[in-house]
Amino acid sequence: MACFASGRSAGLERNHALKLAIAVEYFHTASLIFDDLPCMDDADTRRHAPCVHRTHGESAAVLAGLALITRAYSLIGEGIAFASLPDHLKATSYIDQALGVFSLLGGQSRDLHDSRSSRSPHGVLAIARMKTVPLLRLAALLPVIITGGSPRLIQLLERYCLFVGLAFQIADDLKDFVGPVDTSGKTGGRDLALGRPNLVLAGGAQSALQLIERLNRLGDKTVSQLPGSPAQWRFLDRLRTAVPAMQPRETPHLTSVAS
Repeated sequence: MACFASGRSAGLERNHALKLAIAVEYFHTASLIFDDLPCMDDADTRRHAPCVHRTHGESAAVLAGLALITRAYSLIGEGIAFASLPDHLKATSYIDQALGVFSLLGGQSRDLHDSRSSRSPHGVLAIARMKTVPLLRLAALLPVIITGGSPRLIQLLERYCLFVGLAFQIADDLKDFVGPVDTSGKTGGRDLALGRPNLVLAGGAQSALQLIERLNRLGDKTVSQLPGSPAQWRFLDRLRTAVPAMQPRETPHLTSVAS
Protein backbone atom coordinates (compact mmCIF):
# COMPACT_ATOMS: atom_id res chain seq x y z
CA MET A 1 0.00 0.00 0.00
CA ALA A 2 2.87 2.38 -0.76
CA CYS A 3 0.64 4.50 -2.97
CA PHE A 4 -1.96 4.94 -0.23
CA ALA A 5 0.71 5.87 2.32
CA SER A 6 2.30 8.27 -0.14
CA GLY A 7 -1.05 9.85 -0.83
CA ARG A 8 -1.84 10.38 2.83
CA SER A 9 1.65 11.75 3.41
CA ALA A 10 1.09 14.20 0.53
CA GLY A 11 -2.17 15.39 2.08
CA LEU A 12 -4.69 13.54 -0.08
CA GLU A 13 -8.10 12.74 1.32
CA ARG A 14 -8.41 9.09 2.30
CA ASN A 15 -10.86 8.29 -0.50
CA HIS A 16 -8.63 9.77 -3.20
CA ALA A 17 -5.52 8.06 -1.85
CA LEU A 18 -7.34 4.73 -1.67
CA LYS A 19 -8.57 4.96 -5.26
CA LEU A 20 -5.06 5.64 -6.52
CA ALA A 21 -3.63 2.79 -4.45
CA ILE A 22 -6.20 0.31 -5.74
CA ALA A 23 -5.59 1.47 -9.31
CA VAL A 24 -1.83 0.94 -9.07
CA GLU A 25 -2.36 -2.51 -7.55
CA TYR A 26 -4.74 -3.37 -10.40
CA PHE A 27 -2.03 -2.39 -12.89
CA HIS A 28 0.44 -4.54 -10.97
CA THR A 29 -1.85 -7.56 -10.74
CA ALA A 30 -2.68 -7.34 -14.45
CA SER A 31 1.04 -7.32 -15.27
CA LEU A 32 1.52 -10.47 -13.19
CA ILE A 33 -1.38 -12.25 -14.91
CA PHE A 34 0.14 -11.48 -18.30
CA ASP A 35 3.68 -12.31 -17.16
CA ASP A 36 2.60 -15.81 -16.09
CA LEU A 37 0.88 -16.73 -19.38
CA PRO A 38 2.26 -19.64 -21.45
CA CYS A 39 3.39 -17.19 -24.15
CA MET A 40 5.56 -15.42 -21.58
CA ASP A 41 6.88 -17.21 -18.46
CA ASP A 42 4.51 -20.20 -18.61
CA ALA A 43 4.26 -20.30 -14.82
CA ASP A 44 2.05 -22.49 -12.64
CA THR A 45 2.00 -20.61 -9.33
CA ARG A 46 1.79 -17.00 -8.22
CA ARG A 47 1.31 -15.66 -4.69
CA HIS A 48 1.11 -19.20 -3.33
CA ALA A 49 -1.86 -20.03 -5.58
CA PRO A 50 -2.35 -21.45 -9.08
CA CYS A 51 -2.00 -18.84 -11.82
CA VAL A 52 -5.23 -17.50 -13.29
CA HIS A 53 -4.68 -19.17 -16.65
CA ARG A 54 -4.17 -22.54 -14.91
CA THR A 55 -7.49 -22.38 -13.07
CA HIS A 56 -9.66 -20.46 -15.57
CA GLY A 57 -7.91 -20.75 -18.94
CA GLU A 58 -5.80 -18.36 -21.01
CA SER A 59 -8.68 -16.42 -22.54
CA ALA A 60 -10.18 -15.70 -19.11
CA ALA A 61 -6.77 -14.62 -17.82
CA VAL A 62 -6.30 -12.15 -20.68
CA LEU A 63 -9.78 -10.72 -20.18
CA ALA A 64 -9.22 -10.48 -16.42
CA GLY A 65 -6.00 -8.53 -16.97
CA LEU A 66 -7.71 -6.15 -19.38
CA ALA A 67 -10.62 -5.68 -16.96
CA LEU A 68 -8.19 -4.72 -14.19
CA ILE A 69 -6.42 -2.20 -16.43
CA THR A 70 -9.70 -0.64 -17.56
CA ARG A 71 -10.92 -0.30 -13.99
CA ALA A 72 -7.55 1.09 -12.90
CA TYR A 73 -7.78 3.96 -15.38
CA SER A 74 -11.30 4.72 -14.20
CA LEU A 75 -10.18 4.83 -10.56
CA ILE A 76 -7.25 7.08 -11.38
CA GLY A 77 -9.59 9.44 -13.21
CA GLU A 78 -11.72 9.67 -10.07
CA GLY A 79 -8.69 9.95 -7.80
CA ILE A 80 -7.09 12.90 -9.62
CA ALA A 81 -10.26 14.74 -10.66
CA PHE A 82 -9.65 17.41 -8.02
CA ALA A 83 -6.14 18.26 -9.26
CA SER A 84 -5.30 21.43 -11.14
CA LEU A 85 -5.08 21.09 -14.90
CA PRO A 86 -1.23 21.30 -14.98
CA ASP A 87 -0.88 18.67 -12.24
CA HIS A 88 -3.57 16.54 -13.89
CA LEU A 89 -1.63 16.57 -17.18
CA LYS A 90 1.64 15.79 -15.38
CA ALA A 91 0.00 12.81 -13.68
CA THR A 92 -1.47 11.32 -16.85
CA SER A 93 1.83 11.81 -18.65
CA TYR A 94 3.64 10.05 -15.80
CA ILE A 95 1.26 7.09 -16.02
CA ASP A 96 1.98 6.79 -19.74
CA GLN A 97 5.72 6.94 -19.06
CA ALA A 98 5.48 4.24 -16.38
CA LEU A 99 3.36 1.77 -18.33
CA GLY A 100 4.30 2.46 -21.95
CA VAL A 101 6.70 1.04 -24.49
CA PHE A 102 9.68 2.92 -23.08
CA SER A 103 9.14 1.54 -19.57
CA LEU A 104 7.12 -1.45 -18.34
CA LEU A 105 5.98 -2.76 -21.73
CA GLY A 106 9.36 -2.13 -23.30
CA GLY A 107 11.12 -3.87 -20.43
CA GLN A 108 8.84 -6.88 -20.71
CA SER A 109 9.51 -7.03 -24.46
CA ARG A 110 13.26 -6.97 -23.90
CA ASP A 111 12.90 -9.59 -21.18
CA LEU A 112 11.14 -11.89 -23.64
CA HIS A 113 13.00 -11.23 -26.87
CA ASP A 114 16.39 -9.69 -26.08
CA SER A 115 17.73 -12.16 -23.54
CA ARG A 116 20.81 -13.24 -25.50
CA SER A 117 22.15 -9.67 -25.69
CA SER A 118 21.26 -8.97 -22.06
CA ARG A 119 23.22 -11.73 -20.35
CA SER A 120 25.67 -9.28 -18.75
CA PRO A 121 24.87 -7.83 -15.31
CA HIS A 122 24.57 -4.40 -16.93
CA GLY A 123 22.06 -5.71 -19.45
CA VAL A 124 19.99 -7.45 -16.77
CA LEU A 125 19.85 -4.30 -14.65
CA ALA A 126 18.89 -2.21 -17.68
CA ILE A 127 15.87 -4.44 -18.24
CA ALA A 128 14.95 -4.33 -14.56
CA ARG A 129 15.13 -0.54 -14.69
CA MET A 130 12.50 -0.60 -17.44
CA LYS A 131 10.34 -3.47 -16.25
CA THR A 132 10.33 -3.37 -12.44
CA VAL A 133 11.10 0.19 -11.36
CA PRO A 134 8.30 2.10 -13.20
CA LEU A 135 5.36 0.61 -11.27
CA LEU A 136 7.12 1.30 -7.99
CA ARG A 137 7.72 4.88 -9.06
CA LEU A 138 4.09 5.21 -10.08
CA ALA A 139 2.94 4.06 -6.65
CA ALA A 140 5.21 6.42 -4.74
CA LEU A 141 5.09 9.46 -7.00
CA LEU A 142 1.59 9.69 -8.47
CA PRO A 143 0.15 11.25 -5.28
CA VAL A 144 3.13 13.62 -5.03
CA ILE A 145 2.71 14.78 -8.62
CA ILE A 146 -1.01 15.52 -8.38
CA THR A 147 -0.45 17.52 -5.19
CA GLY A 148 2.17 19.72 -6.85
CA GLY A 149 5.31 18.18 -5.36
CA SER A 150 8.53 20.07 -6.06
CA PRO A 151 10.90 18.91 -8.82
CA ARG A 152 13.57 18.19 -6.17
CA LEU A 153 11.21 15.97 -4.17
CA ILE A 154 10.16 14.09 -7.29
CA GLN A 155 13.81 13.63 -8.28
CA LEU A 156 14.74 12.20 -4.88
CA LEU A 157 11.76 9.85 -4.78
CA GLU A 158 12.51 8.63 -8.30
CA ARG A 159 16.09 7.94 -7.25
CA TYR A 160 14.92 6.05 -4.18
CA CYS A 161 12.49 3.97 -6.22
CA LEU A 162 15.29 3.13 -8.64
CA PHE A 163 17.43 1.72 -5.83
CA VAL A 164 14.67 -0.25 -4.10
CA GLY A 165 13.19 -1.41 -7.39
CA LEU A 166 16.47 -2.86 -8.58
CA ALA A 167 17.04 -4.47 -5.18
CA PHE A 168 13.59 -6.05 -5.35
CA GLN A 169 14.27 -7.46 -8.83
CA ILE A 170 17.64 -8.87 -7.80
CA ALA A 171 16.03 -10.58 -4.80
CA ASP A 172 13.38 -11.95 -7.15
CA ASP A 173 16.14 -13.29 -9.42
CA LEU A 174 17.69 -15.03 -6.42
CA LYS A 175 14.35 -16.55 -5.46
CA ASP A 176 13.79 -17.74 -9.01
CA PHE A 177 17.16 -19.45 -8.93
CA VAL A 178 17.18 -21.03 -5.46
CA GLY A 179 13.84 -20.41 -3.81
CA PRO A 180 11.19 -23.15 -3.63
CA VAL A 181 7.57 -22.26 -4.29
CA ASP A 182 6.66 -22.50 -0.61
CA THR A 183 8.92 -19.53 0.20
CA SER A 184 8.79 -17.46 -2.99
CA GLY A 185 5.10 -18.02 -3.70
CA LYS A 186 5.60 -18.58 -7.41
CA THR A 187 7.03 -21.05 -9.89
CA GLY A 188 10.82 -21.02 -9.71
CA GLY A 189 13.52 -21.80 -12.25
CA ARG A 190 11.77 -20.08 -15.14
CA ASP A 191 14.67 -17.77 -16.00
CA LEU A 192 17.10 -20.65 -16.37
CA ALA A 193 14.62 -22.82 -18.24
CA LEU A 194 13.64 -20.07 -20.69
CA GLY A 195 17.02 -18.32 -20.96
CA ARG A 196 15.67 -15.08 -19.50
CA PRO A 197 17.73 -12.25 -17.98
CA ASN A 198 18.66 -13.00 -14.37
CA LEU A 199 21.39 -11.31 -12.37
CA VAL A 200 22.36 -14.52 -10.59
CA LEU A 201 22.90 -16.26 -13.91
CA ALA A 202 24.74 -13.21 -15.25
CA GLY A 203 27.09 -12.48 -12.37
CA GLY A 204 26.68 -15.03 -9.60
CA ALA A 205 24.69 -15.23 -6.39
CA GLN A 206 27.30 -13.61 -4.13
CA SER A 207 27.57 -10.59 -6.39
CA ALA A 208 23.78 -10.30 -6.42
CA LEU A 209 23.61 -10.34 -2.62
CA GLN A 210 26.29 -7.68 -2.35
CA LEU A 211 24.49 -5.47 -4.86
CA ILE A 212 21.26 -5.63 -2.83
CA GLU A 213 23.20 -4.42 0.21
CA ARG A 214 24.75 -1.57 -1.79
CA LEU A 215 21.39 -0.51 -3.25
CA ASN A 216 19.88 -0.51 0.23
CA ARG A 217 22.62 1.80 1.45
CA LEU A 218 22.05 4.15 -1.47
CA GLY A 219 18.32 4.10 -0.80
CA ASP A 220 18.82 4.91 2.87
CA LYS A 221 21.08 7.82 1.95
CA THR A 222 18.46 9.15 -0.46
CA VAL A 223 15.70 8.99 2.18
CA SER A 224 17.88 11.01 4.54
CA GLN A 225 17.89 13.82 1.95
CA LEU A 226 14.10 14.06 1.65
CA PRO A 227 12.53 17.26 2.99
CA GLY A 228 10.32 17.24 6.06
CA SER A 229 10.41 15.05 9.13
CA PRO A 230 11.70 11.45 8.97
CA ALA A 231 8.30 10.25 10.20
CA GLN A 232 6.70 11.57 7.00
CA TRP A 233 8.75 9.15 4.91
CA ARG A 234 8.74 6.16 7.24
CA PHE A 235 6.36 4.33 4.88
CA LEU A 236 9.20 4.06 2.37
CA ASP A 237 10.80 1.46 4.64
CA ARG A 238 8.10 -0.96 3.47
CA LEU A 239 9.61 -0.85 -0.03
CA ARG A 240 13.05 -1.84 1.20
CA THR A 241 14.22 -5.34 0.27
CA ALA A 242 15.97 -7.36 2.94
CA VAL A 243 18.94 -9.40 1.78
CA PRO A 244 17.51 -12.91 1.28
CA ALA A 245 18.58 -15.38 3.96
CA MET A 246 19.54 -18.29 1.76
CA GLN A 247 22.54 -20.36 0.85
CA PRO A 248 22.74 -20.11 -2.94
CA ARG A 249 23.87 -23.16 -4.81
CA GLU A 250 26.51 -22.96 -7.48
CA THR A 251 25.56 -20.75 -10.41
CA PRO A 252 25.48 -22.70 -13.71
CA HIS A 253 27.89 -21.65 -16.37
CA LEU A 254 26.29 -19.14 -18.70
CA THR A 255 26.97 -21.27 -21.76
CA SER A 256 24.54 -23.84 -20.34
CA VAL A 257 21.86 -21.16 -20.21
CA ALA A 258 22.43 -20.22 -23.83
CA SER A 259 22.12 -23.79 -25.06
